[in-house]
Amino acid sequence: MFNNIINSLPFRVASVIVITALGIAVVISTLVYHRTVYIVTDDLKTGVDGLVRTVEHSAAIAAFASNEEIALEVVRGLSGNQIIHGVVFQNSDVLKVSAGEPFSKNENNIQVYQLPSPFIPGETVGTLLIKTNEVFIADVASESAWLNVVALAVQAVVIMIAVIIQVHFVVIKPLLAVGGSLHLIEPGGPDTLSCPPRHEQSVIGVLVGDTNKLLQSVRNTLEGERRLRQFIEAEEQKTRHEAERDPLTHLYNRRAGERLTQRALEASQRDNQQMGVMLIDLDGFKPINDTHGHEAGDKVLVVVAERLIELLRQSDVVIRWGGDEFLVVAQQDPARANLLKVGATIIERLSSPILLDSGETVQIGASIGVSVYPNDAETLDLLIERADQAMYHVKRAGKNDVVFYASLSG
Repeated sequence: MFNNIINSLPFRVASVIVITALGIAVVISTLVYHRTVYIVTDDLKTGVDGLVRTVEHSAAIAAFASNEEIALEVVRGLSGNQIIHGVVFQNSDVLKVSAGEPFSKNENNIQVYQLPSPFIPGETVGTLLIKTNEVFIADVASESAWLNVVALAVQAVVIMIAVIIQVHFVVIKPLLAVGGSLHLIEPGGPDTLSCPPRHEQSVIGVLVGDTNKLLQSVRNTLEGERRLRQFIEAEEQKTRHEAERDPLTHLYNRRAGERLTQRALEASQRDNQQMGVMLIDLDGFKPINDTHGHEAGDKVLVVVAERLIELLRQSDVVIRWGGDEFLVVAQQDPARANLLKVGATIIERLSSPILLDSGETVQIGASIGVSVYPNDAETLDLLIERADQAMYHVKRAGKNDVVFYASLSG
């Protein structure tokens, strides 16, 4: 009886199918394993480029300003990722900061990123040297590859069991066709399995339907992961923008402005150069708020911000200091004559009528107080305080004018 079972056609067909399927599974699993290792390894290493892009601007500013604090934040942030073994940051001023495991620049797997100047196109201000964590990358790639191999093995077992049960020629042939089609479908692609004719209600039809659901599930998973990555990237950009920008005018907010102004002051101290601080307070703003409402007041503030951006240079820092006060930091050409000219231009431009959404027009003025480093003060707080004193002098003297702190004591 045992010999009859071994020599039976169903057993022999099933044995041939099992052996063939196992051989195919081994070949495909080997190819999939090596391909997955290659793809995952490449994706993880490419991810280093993405990480660098997220901090490139901060790193470039740190290199440009030789700011060790920002540089440390950059390298520590990068080295905190498991993909990265170690990071070295350096600039032309011989500022060198590192994080993670130490390494030599002559070692293998060192990626070099040039940091472009944030202010001068085409100029490089520093470099990032990054050594990838090859052990971690290899482990992740191997784990992903084995998961794919196991998934393929499970799938092969399911197919083999179905084929063994359906030993009849009419069943075996459609199953082989379905299996062949399945191998041609790229995971996550738009293709699906077609049910063999006259098998819509059979076990083959059910298998095709379930497999298509699995393929759809894979597509949905991959699409969900893609959307999640996009959402996370958008939220990160939004968070960075909201942390530094005033939500109404999109100028730098006070917190970010103080940080930028302090950096500008430190640069002026280092380079032994002057720096001008202009505190601008709007004249006639409160009556607009009281008469036309807060929406009209918001409109005026937005227009003022736009006009300031149009008037001032890219090297100048424009900050919404609070309420209807704005702070301008001028590093290039902060001479008294130039600052006086800039202040007069600001007053003239801001005094132009502003069209409200209601169709009405309103008009404002500006009182501007100016202090200059190092003539008036050598600390940021004192510079701003003295610009504020000069501005209030303008207010008391009739508004719509520019006054230097030095002229108050002179």
